[in-house]
Amino acid sequence: MKRHSAKRSIKSLQSVGFTLGELKEVLREYTEKTLATTRALAIIHEKMREIERKKVEFEQIQNTLKILKHKIALKSEASK
Repeated sequence: MKRHSAKRSIKSLQSVGFTLGELKEVLREYTEKTLATTRALAIIHEKMREIERKKVEFEQIQNTLKILKHKIALKSEASK
């Protein structure tokens, strides 16, 4: 049961952008009792900034695709 919960936790953390390498490092520090609260918070804060940067990139891609879709639709209408 505990193993299944750990697997779920790892998958959950990966889904928000943590790599296995990052998780391994944090887990090592946690088990060695060397993971300071400030470091844990810094890791989370950095991941949040990374997600925000990716969000902006995805929004730019989405806007580009919308423009492309609009141009194709206009071209299609013009050729009718």
